[in-house]
Amino acid sequence: EPASLAQLRDHIAAKLGQWPRLTQRLAFPRLPVARPVWVDDPGFAIERHVFAARLDPPGDRAALQAYVAEAMNVALDRAHPLWQAHLLDGLDDGSQAVLLKVHHAVADGLGAIHAGASILFDETPEVPPGRTPDPAPPGRGTPDAGITGQALRQQLALAGRTAAAGWHTATRSPGVAWQQSARTARGVWELARAGPAPPSALSRPLGTRRRLVLVDLPLHEFRAVRRAHHATANELTLALASAVVAELAPASAAGPNGTTARASLPVSTRRHGPVEPGSHTSALLVDIPATRLSPAERLAAVQAAMKPLRFSQQPRGSQFVMAAAGSLTPARLHAAVSRWMYRGKWFNLIATNMPGPAHQLYLGGAPVPVAYPIVPLAEDMALSVGAMSWAETVAIGVTTDAEALPTLPPGIIQEFWRSLVPSPESA
Repeated sequence: EPASLAQLRDHIAAKLGQWPRLTQRLAFPRLPVARPVWVDDPGFAIERHVFAARLDPPGDRAALQAYVAEAMNVALDRAHPLWQAHLLDGLDDGSQAVLLKVHHAVADGLGAIHAGASILFDETPEVPPGRTPDPAPPGRGTPDAGITGQALRQQLALAGRTAAAGWHTATRSPGVAWQQSARTARGVWELARAGPAPPSALSRPLGTRRRLVLVDLPLHEFRAVRRAHHATANELTLALASAVVAELAPASAAGPNGTTARASLPVSTRRHGPVEPGSHTSALLVDIPATRLSPAERLAAVQAAMKPLRFSQQPRGSQFVMAAAGSLTPARLHAAVSRWMYRGKWFNLIATNMPGPAHQLYLGGAPVPVAYPIVPLAEDMALSVGAMSWAETVAIGVTTDAEALPTLPPGIIQEFWRSLVPSPESA
């Protein structure tokens, strides 16, 4: 039976204790020297975060893409926890969809997958017995007058832990400390040497509308292509993004980088263990083809571009810069550094590959056949491409600025992909 809004709200409310950050809001100190802190939202209400909507007729894939693109482009209310869930009816095949929208400050891509698995999905089709929803946070929070003190204490504690960790490594393992320092310095140098991104129609001021394309690829084909072309998942994602770039913003400028676009490839910096809230990612900058090539030539060019970066320290360098800015600088300077680094001046697009669950998950007894990654755009950057494995599918989500780039012609991704899939005889 179709899920109702009341059922979804009860289902999520009963699981919120597994991801406490979803009941917390940001509290902003009065002094600009300290950064915001997470506090329990005394007015938390599940009704403020879980909604129902009906797609416009005919409820096809285009209607779903249009709704999600518009919903993702609406800013979250910072006075409350930074997430939403939308239950969508009206799909032409009679199914339902759920849009989970989580701010990057709450969770990065892997964290959002974990949060979704924690509050939305079940491991089996058996509908769990009715559970009492977790109680809302107590009707009190940190007084405004205490926010600044709490924020300063947290910031000083973070700086102290960072310094203590460095000192411990330097005194106990000076050889390791020297190696880490050398790698970090090399990473910062590699980032500086990369310089600005190549000229591209992708790097331009953004408008107010987004366009979204969602595509399904069979996981067994993805694995077959990896084996046949000796490619990694990141290389296949970058090659697919390259095909999209060549269609939407083909390069025409002369010069050493005139036929490429620079992709920012997120790299997880999470350690093994429990998944913590927040953003734990760095990035690798890769120049990918932006001209017309055959699919095999495109993948080979991406592999050639990735080969010298296999031992790159760029992620370590960017992680160090942001960690230093985050722990040692005032809030406004930290924000300025973040915005200066994360923008279209340094890369033309984002391309990311994320591992999802390898087994079937369920919601309210119904199987969830696929979930799509929706990757937001950065400032002055009009394209993002995400790939995520989900059970037996690799789901692709392409986000563009509707005012900056043309519509992606139908079937471009599938056409590119089919050319790489080996024939049964060759496999």
